[in-house]
Amino acid sequence: MTPSWRCVQTADGLDPTKVKCACRPVPPVVRPAQRPVSGRRTAVLLTPRGTGPQTPAVAAVAKPHAIAWARSRGPLSGLSSRGDDGRRLAPFIRLVRSSTHVTFCRNRLYSNRPRATFPAGFLTLGAVTDDEARALLRRFGQFADQFATCFGRRVQADAASQYLQGLFNDSGRKSMQAMHGRLSDPITYQALQHFITDSPWPAGPMWTRLRQLTPERRGILAVDDTGFPKQGRHSVGVKRQYCGALGKTGNCQVGVTTALVGPTLVWPTSCELYLPREWAADAERCERVRVPATVRFREKWRIALAHIREVQKAGFTIDAVVADADYGTITAFRTALERMGLRYAVAVRGQLKAWVAGARASRTLQAIGQALPEHEWRRVTWGHGTKGPLAARFVARRVRLRHGRGERWVLFERSLADDERKYYVLNLSPAASLKRLVRLARSRWPIEQQYRELKDELGLDHFEGRTYPGWAHHMVLTAAAFTFLQFERRRSAEAPRPTLPAVRAWMREIAAIQYFVGNDQLFNLALSFRRNPPLRR
Repeated sequence: MTPSWRCVQTADGLDPTKVKCACRPVPPVVRPAQRPVSGRRTAVLLTPRGTGPQTPAVAAVAKPHAIAWARSRGPLSGLSSRGDDGRRLAPFIRLVRSSTHVTFCRNRLYSNRPRATFPAGFLTLGAVTDDEARALLRRFGQFADQFATCFGRRVQADAASQYLQGLFNDSGRKSMQAMHGRLSDPITYQALQHFITDSPWPAGPMWTRLRQLTPERRGILAVDDTGFPKQGRHSVGVKRQYCGALGKTGNCQVGVTTALVGPTLVWPTSCELYLPREWAADAERCERVRVPATVRFREKWRIALAHIREVQKAGFTIDAVVADADYGTITAFRTALERMGLRYAVAVRGQLKAWVAGARASRTLQAIGQALPEHEWRRVTWGHGTKGPLAARFVARRVRLRHGRGERWVLFERSLADDERKYYVLNLSPAASLKRLVRLARSRWPIEQQYRELKDELGLDHFEGRTYPGWAHHMVLTAAAFTFLQFERRRSAEAPRPTLPAVRAWMREIAAIQYFVGNDQLFNLALSFRRNPPLRR
């Protein structure tokens, strides 16, 4: 008889001597765990029920911000839909982070404090059944298989799948060495490194495929660049330039990106390394980091225009383009958008000059904003952040820009906190309302959250290689991993949808189980600890 599984939960402690489990079966279903009892130390244990070889269950509890031996963290393995997507799920312990010190004794696990609580919202695998976990892995395998045609050889497609698996593990840094160390059935480290840094596969076809897979086909296209702080001068494209991650000028690389801000979620659509003029002029330096001969110096705004054309070519309907002042202040950038028939709402610098109605001379936007009467400023809320409503004071004026034809909207903004001023130029119709102007101009803020999630959850800025192909490969594979997490968020019919870090945690937890049960050394260590528990006082 195949053993089934039951969830054992105790509020006042866990006695492992009363729990039995079969030795490493393949369980049919894992039922969801009960909710932890508030204010008490709650241990969640998944144990089998039925006949078969009986051995004692393994029990462990995590100390604050630490991981016990039974929760050995590792990446996903066998995710391709062509192979065994489930692996074998052996009996395991779902550890719960506790705020109490735990002591092992011979027959009982007890705490030196009578009561302990758990962080609110902490994800436990008791909420994910066996079928749900297997379905999640199958969906990831099917998603990864859709990029197989982007590679000329099967070995490259397999290496790409393993790199994606590594991006979902919980290593502190997403360097190749750290990710490779947590793959349960990896290719060699040299092979993985060669695939990223030296293999000649182009990133362009994979970006094209990623745009084809994006489910939302209409929205606002956000143009922005993001910095990657670096030490030294040998990494491709590095120089002293403004870095948004540092908030100042520093040694960094800069990537120009576009993302589709859809009705519900944000989807990456392109990313390209900005190669400074001094780099492009140094042929020997470019050769060392394998910059392709077709890559030449281009201003950031020209790179952005090329990406916008690619997004249009992919069949997206762009309602408007939003960008920061590094792009919006450039007249040629705004003119090109108008020639493409696109609406835009771009930030500009206060030094931009314009004529207001009835004025004999042009003035800077900063001077025009300072002269606006106090009673004309209106408070407008454009969104909701983690700390509450996002709001500021605004005034809109129709002006004629100094280097342009016809009138355009200029939106003046004053911060509620420190009276900081910002300025936006929009080419919407004269009948547009103030609320519509504000919401469009401020619709760029989701891309900042996207950058933060890409860097914090998937290690977008953790790449340690120096070559141009390696940088491009890491960026597109990270964007693919981000897109899969967005797909999983989109599947949820509940409101509000789970956050991207929450979905990322599901993948990480399932990966930990796969790594643990697939590693005989760790599993045997767990059994050894149960037979002869270590004493901790």
